[in-house]
Amino acid sequence: MKKPKGKLPGFINPGQDLVIAGSIALEGTSCLAKEKEEELLKYYSRCFLRSAEQLKNQMVSGELFKNKEELKISAVLPVNEGGIMTALWHLAEDFEIGITIDLKAIPIHQETIEICEVFNLNPYRLRSGGSFLLTADHGGDLVSKLAERGILAVVAGKITSGVKKLIFNGDNCSFLDRPGKEELLKIL
Repeated sequence: MKKPKGKLPGFINPGQDLVIAGSIALEGTSCLAKEKEEELLKYYSRCFLRSAEQLKNQMVSGELFKNKEELKISAVLPVNEGGIMTALWHLAEDFEIGITIDLKAIPIHQETIEICEVFNLNPYRLRSGGSFLLTADHGGDLVSKLAERGILAVVAGKITSGVKKLIFNGDNCSFLDRPGKEELLKIL
């Protein structure tokens, strides 16, 4: 059992599943749709932008994970500034563990992808308040329990021994980069 060297609560064991609760980048997408509306209207309808702005209403509340023992969650990390990639980096570094993540499994809305393309932003590094990175021995069971509570969740990776932080995107594999600047700060 690995305890964190830093400030994150919980414990992690190699072999545990990485679960993402909620879609990523909802907060950043909503902010971009509102703050950059005039620019985005050159590419998308007002209806599309209203839909993107309303994504903030799908953000998951951290209150749901207060009783993590009941859900059999070993660690909870809110995904905020810097997006899911920053959260994954901090989890791996704080617990001194390795991770593998399947990029295609990460829940993300089409509105996010399209708006990020306009501004050449990485949606996986976009502010993601309202989504959470969770670890559990049986991620599939956790996903089912969260679905019963109306929360979208997916098993998107694994905790590994060692310290490699690997991202799989189909047949391609790369290493997770050290966190950089929050994507929103590049244009706001």
